This record gives sequence, structure tokens and C-alpha cells, in this order.
Amino acid sequence: MRMVGRIFYLMISKPLLLLFYLLTPIVLIIVINQFFEEGQKQVGIPIIVIDEDHTELSETIVHRLKNMEGNVRFVERNFEQAQKLLLQNEVDSVFVIKEGFHDSLITEQKKEMIEIWLSPYSLAYGIVREVIASEVMRYSSDVKAANDVIKYYDKHRVPYESDEQLWKDAYEYTEQQWIPKPLMTINYEQDEGLIQPDGTLLEKDQVDFNLKIWVFFTLFIIFLSCDWLVRERHLFSRIKVSYHGLSRYVIQKSTVLFIVHSSQATLSFLLFYKSRSLNEFLAMILFIILSLSIGVVIATFFGRKESYYIASLFIAILLLSSGSGNLPLSLEMNWMTDVLSWSPINVFIESFYSLSWLYHVWLLFLSVFFLGIGLWKLRVTYD
Repeated sequence: MRMVGRIFYLMISKPLLLLFYLLTPIVLIIVINQFFEEGQKQVGIPIIVIDEDHTELSETIVHRLKNMEGNVRFVERNFEQAQKLLLQNEVDSVFVIKEGFHDSLITEQKKEMIEIWLSPYSLAYGIVREVIASEVMRYSSDVKAANDVIKYYDKHRVPYESDEQLWKDAYEYTEQQWIPKPLMTINYEQDEGLIQPDGTLLEKDQVDFNLKIWVFFTLFIIFLSCDWLVRERHLFSRIKVSYHGLSRYVIQKSTVLFIVHSSQATLSFLLFYKSRSLNEFLAMILFIILSLSIGVVIATFFGRKESYYIASLFIAILLLSSGSGNLPLSLEMNWMTDVLSWSPINVFIESFYSLSWLYHVWLLFLSVFFLGIGLWKLRVTYD
């Protein structure tokens, strides 16, 4: 503990470096979001809607989407072009109204008749989804009301001209109740109703944009903070034969860095994720441990700071790209998607959103594994 206190004292004696570690990810999240919002005001978010049903209902939904207020720009493309643009991250999302959509509403059959494909950085997905879901709710309510009127008349043997005319009158009457204000609003749930994400082209779940920014810059800054392993290499031979030993020295130094970076994670959680549970906070803390462990491993392979910094940036980008389906993989490369699903970044993202403790355990296991490799590499090098 005395060694940890001494190292921590040396750390706080450099206030600018300490502030850099504590505030950089937070400041960058705020700046990037501000910059992104300004960009959205000037350029609309591109979205593709493909109408395969070609009915009055589907055309009405497409028309209302095109007249939406907000920073959304609709692009007309065919099925193949939409796939290509989405895989290249040139559009925000694609909504496909499948053939049979109108018939499924008329017969009150809940089928997955609208597919949603998302880019990894989808921003307008929630807005457009709510509009489509509201329209589906509107027309399905009209249809259900008209069908119920027919059933009521038949049950009580109320005379009427024809099924078709009665159904039409009931439908039009219900439709008028939505004007000028809706009968109801909805809290859309992803796993229910007619709208389902496709999940076959890119990631199934939308990952929070702020979280990705935090992951990248936290990972990179932690790698930078591990440069002491490169700067102090000339001391390791003497430290190895000292009372504390090299492994203990590395662990104690990493403990101080863990305290500093965990403080940054705590501030980030309170600023951006305070409405979430402690489960997410624990995932962020475990990610700090994992990043430090990976940083230790990387640093053991380099003797020059410049080379280490370049490698750190490259590896941080590579790890982020491998997480949560960010690589533009084709449908034929599902095996690669399965492999990448267990990458460190993807495991963290899953642990952040999942209620299962399995991912937390896996994060801890990866941390111990990488730290063990780093300590083993140091022992082999300085034997």
C-alpha cells in the first residue's frame, strides 16, 4: 500500500496529466455531439423506405414519412442499392414495407411485415420507427373497429345493407376520430407488433452513440497512460531483483491508473448514464480493468514510445471496429460475425445493455487473461 500511495502522489503532482486522463473522454463526447448536431441541421439524415406492397395504405405511410418535420432526408433506391448503401454506412437506416402488409392489417394478423435495417451509427431510427408504428397503430385500430362493428351487428342481428358498406362506414368514422389529434399515443416495444428489425445485415440492436465515443477515447487514453512500461524499461532489471519484484510493481502502478480512470468512468456515468442501473456502471469499471490489461500487454512489445503510441491508436481503432457489428460484413460471412461477437469491445457493449452477469464474468476473465500474458512476457524478457 505504501508503494501505491507513493505512485499516486507522483500522479497527482502532475495535475495537467491527471486532468487529461479524467476529462478528455467527457469533453470529447460533448464536443463531438455538438458538432454532430450542427451538421444535422445543415444536412438531412438519409433514410431509405422501400414499398414492396404498393397499396393505398403503404403509399400513404411513405407519403407521410416524406412530409415529416425534422432533419430527415428520404432517398429512393431499390432493394439491392439499399443493401449496398447501408453496408457502406451511406444511409442511416432502411425501412422495407413487405408485400402483404395491407392484407395482414385487414385480416388482423400480426406478422413481421416491416423490416428495419440499421447502420451502426443510426440516429433517426427511433424517430422514423415511431412514425411508422403510429401509422400502423392508426390503421390497425380502424380495421379492428370496423371488424368489431360487423361482429356486433351479426351477433345482435341488426339489419344493414351489406358487409362491405357497413365495414367502410365504420372504418371511415374511426379514421375521422384521429383528426385533428390522435386517439392515442403509443410506447413502441421492439419485440411486439408488425415492425421488427431484420437483424440479418448489420447489428440487431442500436448501440448508444455516446457509449461508442466513450469506449474509443477511454481505451486509447488508457493505452497512452500505459506508456510508463515503455519509458521505464531500463529500470525493470533492477526492479525485478528488488524486494517488491517486477510483477508486484506493475500491478501496483496499474492499480493507481485504475483509480484515476475509474474516476473518469464514474464522472461519465453520472453525466451521461445516471438514469441507468448500477449494472451498466459495473460494466464500465470492468472495461477500465480490461483496457489496462490490454495496454500492459501491448506495451511489453515496444521499446520506443513513438512506435507504442502509433500501435495503440491502431489497436484501439481495430478493437472498436470489431465490436458490435461495425465491420461491413456480408451475409456470407456470418461465421466472422459470430467470432467478433466475443471480441473485448463487443463483450463490454453486451454487458452494458444485458441483464445477464455472464458478460461481466467474461470481461473479468479477459482482464485476468491479458494481465497474465503481460506479466509473463515481462518475466520472460527480464529473466
